[in-house]
Amino acid sequence: MPVKPLQQERLHKNFYIHLQQCMTEKMKFTQLFLLCSVLFLSPYVVNFVLLFPGLHTHQAGIILVTGASSGIGLSAAIALARKGYTVVAGVRRENDASYIKSVEPSLIPIILDVTKDSHVERSIQTVEQHMKRSGLQFVGLVNNAGVSKGLPLEIQPFSFVEQVYDVNTFGLLKVTKEFIPLLRDSKGRIINIGSVAGLLATAGGSTYAGTKHALEAISDSLRRELIHHEVSVSLVEPAFVETAIFGKSMSSNDPVSKLSKEDYSLYRILFDKREATMEKNIKLASSTSVTDEAITHAMQSLYPHPRYVVANVQGIPAVVLMKLFSVLPDRCADFILHKSMTGYPAVLLFALTLGSFGISGRFILALFRKLDHL
Repeated sequence: MPVKPLQQERLHKNFYIHLQQCMTEKMKFTQLFLLCSVLFLSPYVVNFVLLFPGLHTHQAGIILVTGASSGIGLSAAIALARKGYTVVAGVRRENDASYIKSVEPSLIPIILDVTKDSHVERSIQTVEQHMKRSGLQFVGLVNNAGVSKGLPLEIQPFSFVEQVYDVNTFGLLKVTKEFIPLLRDSKGRIINIGSVAGLLATAGGSTYAGTKHALEAISDSLRRELIHHEVSVSLVEPAFVETAIFGKSMSSNDPVSKLSKEDYSLYRILFDKREATMEKNIKLASSTSVTDEAITHAMQSLYPHPRYVVANVQGIPAVVLMKLFSVLPDRCADFILHKSMTGYPAVLLFALTLGSFGISGRFILALFRKLDHL
């Protein structure tokens, strides 16, 4: 049956009305997307503008690296030395001093236990002697010295708590306080080595994560205290990196292996899958090259970042994981971390979380569309 001219005109009119509505809806979505993009990017633009034309840089000078006997500290010391810096490397034992000297002859090893005042004073004297001898300025402090004791607080000897805070927090503050005058003179850099544990604390990490969370605030405050002296303060926050600290946690020195049966049973749910999870984390851990790059950038760049989240957790980039957890409700994060500790793959939990975000996003978008039509 042929369509009458009047009906045809109505069909065309309805079609154009529907098309216009679709275009209007698409324009609204595009505008919303552009607005979100501008809001997301604007802090980075402001960050660049505030630092323009950049901070004072040094391509040579003396740098002190604490905790340089192995892992991140030793790797960073070697990387900085090969960039042309004179690196004073703090270690706690004579045999460590001999070892790092054999690995990189240009390093200047010193015995430095950051918890001992006499060691800190001696390190300043050593640096000042090298300054006079070489005519170089002291341009950088890399606070890497740290220890970890991973146990739930209830069954952790308090001597462990004191030791971890003495090294990771009070020792770092002690060293930094003493070297600030030299860094003010040179407009140098402070680079603190934190951890993603300072951003996302897991069960059994109340002590270690507490020190690294404290370092978040310490680094922020120092950066703001020293900004008018043009001293840059950066915080490197690695996830799993191939270092001795994880090997020690799985060795005979592992505090879990020394627990009584009664204490172990209290937190069995955290310990039963712990070894397998840790082995997977170590297997997929990033090399120290990721921390070397962050430390070198923080030392040399005109625009050093306040924070560098590097490495990965079971293959997931730490920076992605931290961003995701930062917007999750606390109980949701608790659930994911608990399941991860009890053996569920992090990738699966991550995918489920992304899926829930996708469903929530579609629901919110549908809700906005409904509101538009009211």
